[in-house]
This record gives sequence, C-alpha cells and structure tokens, in this order.
Amino acid sequence: QIVMERILAQSFCKSFVGIKPPLCGKSIGRWLKEIKEKKKEAIRSHNAQVHAAVSVAGVAAAIAAIAAATAASASDEAETKMSMTVASAAAL
Repeated sequence: QIVMERILAQSFCKSFVGIKPPLCGKSIGRWLKEIKEKKKEAIRSHNAQVHAAVSVAGVAAAIAAIAAATAASASDEAETKMSMTVASAAAL
C-alpha cells in the first residue's frame, strides 16, 4: 500500500506540466525556506535595477553638466548655438 501511495504521489506531481505543486516531495520547512530565498532574490534583483538606473542617471547628469559648461565657454556665436543644442540633447 505504501508503494502504491508513492506511485500515485509521483504520477500526481508529474501530471502538472506547467505548474509545480508546492510540496512535491519536500518538507514544509524546506518549501518555506525556498519561498523566502526566492523573495530575497527578487528583492536583490530589484535593488540592483534601481542602483543601475540611479548610476546611469548620474552619468547622464555629469555629461549634461560638461556639455553645458562647454556651451557657456564657447566664443563664436555659431559654436555657442551648436554647444547649447548638444547640451540640451545631453540633458534629455
């Protein structure tokens, strides 16, 4: 009878093609630990994405500041217009 229950349990677990049943061959403690680990990993991933976005924004701000400083120091009127255009584009 125990063998039959194991066979049924295994076939039950395999019957879910795209869905993983939560306790298929695992203890409740192990299942809860996996859930916590997945949640921590999702939070780490989100924090990494936020950090990357802030870093890129900082680099863009630095480039815009350099372009604006270059535009302000231009002596020729045509060069000033071009520098201001580049500074505006960099600020975007």
